[in-house]
Amino acid sequence: MVRGARRGPLSGAALSVANFRLSAIAGYRTAHAGDVCLLPPQLVRKEIH
Repeated sequence: MVRGARRGPLSGAALSVANFRLSAIAGYRTAHAGDVCLLPPQLVRKEIH
């Protein structure tokens, strides 16, 4: 993940979206621990790039 590349409001928005995704994924993972293991990293990377 490229953390330092983007500065300003865009990076703040990207981080808030990423945090929202991670919290949603964490909630989903508690419900469906078996399937979810493979999915979140790819989904999160697609959202960030």
